[in-house]
Amino acid sequence: MLITTILLVFIPVLITGAAASYISSQGLRQDVFDQLESVATLKEAQIKTWLESLQTNLDLIFANPDSLERVSELVLNQSSAEQAKSTVRSELTNNSQRSGYFTEIFVIDKDGQVVVSTASGQEGKIMTSQPFFHEGLKGRYITPPNYELSLSNYTIVISQPLISNTGKTIGVVAGRVNLNTLNDIMQQRAGLGDTGETYMISSNFAVLTNLRFGETVLGQTYIHTDGATQAIKNKANGFGNYRDYRDIAVAGVYHWVPELQIAVLAEHSESEALQSANRVLQVTLGLVAITVIIAGFAAFLITQGITAPIIKLANAAENIARGNLNQQVDIVQQDEIGVLANSFNSMTTRLSELIGTLEQRVTDRTKALATSSEVSRRLSTILDQKQLVTEVVEQVKNSFNYYHAHIYMYDEDRGELTMAGGTGEAGAQMLAQGHKLAKGQGLVGRAAESNEPILVNDTSQDPSWLPNPLLPDTKSEVAMPISIGDRVLGVLDVQHNIVDGLKREDVDSLQSIVNQVAVALQNISSVETMAKRAKELASVAEISTISSREADVSKMLENVVHLTQRRFGLYHAHIFLHDEKTNNLQIIACGWKEGDEHEGTHGTTSIPVAQEQSLVARAARTKQAVIVNNVHDESGWLPNPLLPDTASELAVPLLVGDQLIGVLDVQSDRLNAFTEEDASIQTTLASQIAVTVQNARNLVQSKRLAEREALVNIITQKIQSATTVEDALQVAVRELGHAVGMKSTMVTLDPKVLAGEGQDN
Repeated sequence: MLITTILLVFIPVLITGAAASYISSQGLRQDVFDQLESVATLKEAQIKTWLESLQTNLDLIFANPDSLERVSELVLNQSSAEQAKSTVRSELTNNSQRSGYFTEIFVIDKDGQVVVSTASGQEGKIMTSQPFFHEGLKGRYITPPNYELSLSNYTIVISQPLISNTGKTIGVVAGRVNLNTLNDIMQQRAGLGDTGETYMISSNFAVLTNLRFGETVLGQTYIHTDGATQAIKNKANGFGNYRDYRDIAVAGVYHWVPELQIAVLAEHSESEALQSANRVLQVTLGLVAITVIIAGFAAFLITQGITAPIIKLANAAENIARGNLNQQVDIVQQDEIGVLANSFNSMTTRLSELIGTLEQRVTDRTKALATSSEVSRRLSTILDQKQLVTEVVEQVKNSFNYYHAHIYMYDEDRGELTMAGGTGEAGAQMLAQGHKLAKGQGLVGRAAESNEPILVNDTSQDPSWLPNPLLPDTKSEVAMPISIGDRVLGVLDVQHNIVDGLKREDVDSLQSIVNQVAVALQNISSVETMAKRAKELASVAEISTISSREADVSKMLENVVHLTQRRFGLYHAHIFLHDEKTNNLQIIACGWKEGDEHEGTHGTTSIPVAQEQSLVARAARTKQAVIVNNVHDESGWLPNPLLPDTASELAVPLLVGDQLIGVLDVQSDRLNAFTEEDASIQTTLASQIAVTVQNARNLVQSKRLAEREALVNIITQKIQSATTVEDALQVAVRELGHAVGMKSTMVTLDPKVLAGEGQDN
């Protein structure tokens, strides 16, 4: 009976504990890889964005036609004065210092010789053996990281053809990239815990960025872990468990970046990654051990109290051995047998309660682990914040049978928490009302302020607890901060209608869920940011491509305005061009929709650059983007009666080098519609518009000059073909009259001068 009782308790508990440990371990392990994958994806995206910025900056080096003309003359005429070379070198140096993207910018002629460089010591060197020279003549080219002994560092060179104003390739412009940005990207540790790190290696396994847990000597430190080998050998992305460069077991994710022929690795020690799973295993084993000890002790008491002559006790013990824990022995006497029977009854009662309590605890824990696993599985597929919040509150409430659950999202700029989702009618009503709390207000505000869980077992005993009339039955409450490191994203608030209905075990279960929610929110934010950035850059490229096909400047600008307004979902957009003679900004294109009553009108057609109240004039004066996210709070802002719904405005100067071409002005009917990133996107678009306008102006001027020179040549030839002075004068008068559009043209000669000339001849 003793052995049977122990087995009846030990085996179910052992099976349940093993299953719970396995489920938890698998779920947490997958969570680690998912988090590392998000980190590696973010790092790769940042590297590609950095490369795009490098290419854009290299394009703009000689965007100014005057600068291009100077460097073309220097490349084509090697005997140019040192002053010309010094001027070009100064321009390159200013560009390098202003952008911070390059440590050296240099120009190579078609023979492979460095004509001019920001590092004057490089001038005159021959680069014919370098791939960036050969490939740079064909198009854009980026060299993989290469260790240079002279610099004691790895370098990346980006190059592209140098094309003159006539459209002819005359050489190569190249930049030696500043690699500090790559190291900064890898040192950002969001989502990596205490033992996580990210680093980069080249295709020859050399370390390119600093290691967190080891000394890095560029050109001498190499890593040959399984993760590094798989990334470089297969040139693909992947993940796995292996031993890192310190010979420590880690979970790692690796990404291959083909643009630079490098691998990005994100690693996390297994000891920290599986800490929660190990804790669950330890708790489970502890419960199993306690259960076995208690069951064994109880069974020992029972067997000691049973004797052969006492058939009733034997039968009762047999029934208990079969699992009938409700068995009771009738006490018919008060002697030793009666005392024994009474003790037997008491023991069976306690055992039944113990088993019931233990089963309930195991059930609750298993349910919590299953809920956590289910939430993790579902969150990994959700990329919409509203859907994510709704799923979480419904899962938490229904799985744990809580009274109510809702989630607040934290706005750092305003310092307040706004309800994003809640269960039941109360949640729907608070959501419709836009329910908000200040940071530090109530349990939710305190959790956001301290970044620690706040548990109240009995709300009636907590003086700082704030009652909610929509939730009158709340008796206990816990507020769990949703955070990544020290950054609070929101708060999960759970309420129960039972005093002491929420305990520390609930906090532990909910902690795993809010951790997963935080990672999911961060993933959603990253995906939304990258998608918005990609869409906006694609729109800029599309607008630039379409505008470059239109020769007429006015039509081109009208197309740009309409495309900008549609692609970026703006309320209105228009473009002003700068008149250097009057120093005014003249409106050229408006984004009125077809059929609009204002179509074809421009409102205020001219704005002086010196006008203080105008955002457009301010952008022209400062030559910087100007953002106003609430025009009604902007003192001196001048409203446009044709645009009554304007709430936010962004004005961006059109610049070619330091020359002001005009201003792109966009408006939104939403408050706080524009960010610094929006200003950066519109600035990129404005730069391309400015270059297109300047090129069109240069083309028109060139055509006029060519036509004038051709007309002069024709008139000169006709005059030279005349046989007498009178004929020559007649030809000159007639042709000049036609050229200037005059019907009557006359030439008057002084007879005295003619007489004097005749005598001299």
